[in-house]
Amino acid sequence: MIDKLIQDAIIIWATIDPIGTMAVFAALTSSLTPADRRRTAIKAVVYAGAVLIGSIVIGQFILSAMGIRLVSFQLGGGIILFLFGLQMIFGAPMQCVQKILHTS
Repeated sequence: MIDKLIQDAIIIWATIDPIGTMAVFAALTSSLTPADRRRTAIKAVVYAGAVLIGSIVIGQFILSAMGIRLVSFQLGGGIILFLFGLQMIFGAPMQCVQKILHTS
């Protein structure tokens, strides 16, 4: 149970990237008062949380309605990321990757 929570926390941390977005937030709110900055930060966290939770709920509903298991979706996404990674490593578009992507 604790392992799953740690894994989920790491995934959320990598997705949100709080260190990287902190610089953007500081630059965008530099002309605001401290109270306005705090209010803006709270709004941003609430909106981002709502979008993440909404995406999870709606995505799970859509996958269930289509009869797709999460493991199958993860496997397909992993294959696509692997093919894009190969393409980035070798530079020029590879014929085998193009054939695989165009046949599916």
